Amino acid sequence: MKKFFVTAVCLLIFLVPVTRAQDTVIKFPGGTTPATVKGRVNPLSSKDYHLSVSAGLRVAIHLTSTSPKKLVQFNVRRNRYTGKPLPGADAVTDWEGTLKDGGDYWIGVFALPAAGEENFTLVISSPSDQPTDGSTNSDAPSICERVPCRSATTVRLKLNSKEYFEMEFPKGPYVADGFINILAGEEVLVEFDDANGALANPHYVKIATKPEQTISFRLEQTDEGTILRVKNPFARNIIYDCLIQHYSEQRLRNTSIIPVKAGLISFEMWPYPVAQAVISNVRYVQK
Repeated sequence: MKKFFVTAVCLLIFLVPVTRAQDTVIKFPGGTTPATVKGRVNPLSSKDYHLSVSAGLRVAIHLTSTSPKKLVQFNVRRNRYTGKPLPGADAVTDWEGTLKDGGDYWIGVFALPAAGEENFTLVISSPSDQPTDGSTNSDAPSICERVPCRSATTVRLKLNSKEYFEMEFPKGPYVADGFINILAGEEVLVEFDDANGALANPHYVKIATKPEQTISFRLEQTDEGTILRVKNPFARNIIYDCLIQHYSEQRLRNTSIIPVKAGLISFEMWPYPVAQAVISNVRYVQK
């Protein structure tokens, strides 16, 4: 069974893509939830992770593996194919430093010749979450103090009759700052206000006490792929922006959708397992 760790959506902070089997991109603005990925290497097979950061970001990287002698290590390079690793970031299991230049860096995870087939966990975090003026933000409420959050969750997706794929999501909000996060197997109820003829103030509700104002989003896997079901209770057609995450990727990809007619249910379908969907900009269709 394959397993992957990803970060759920939170204020537009995502782990972003696995575009090739051994080429993962991680966008990492300051102040994000740590990005955690798991993989497997051996002396003949390494992994490259493409780290995209903002300028001046302080980054900490921690690697653990099944090798008791720390025979799985990593380096950090500015250029994927040429140039030396950053100072202190060559053949290590821990590194912390400030990336003065924003842009692209490469983390290479590899196994030494004496290693076997080893599993590893790589955690990338930003320890410098303090404002540059010297003040602290410890009194600022966390996102889960402001809005309801789901507990840490494992999403299990069926690939075929014999294989399954797991993704582990940390604690995170269902709805925050206009973004709605639905994991595979979930139904998320979102209540809206109708303010001057426009949908506003989306917020998660556990029970639809105002069904006439509550849109239901359900993401479920089928034998043919994945279906996003959207139930529109309003008297007008609605439309929304949608990002989805293919099970083999960390990025969120744009997808086209059709409007949901007034009082009806729409079904969006993809012919592959989808781990999560992110909905935003829910609005009435303009006449």
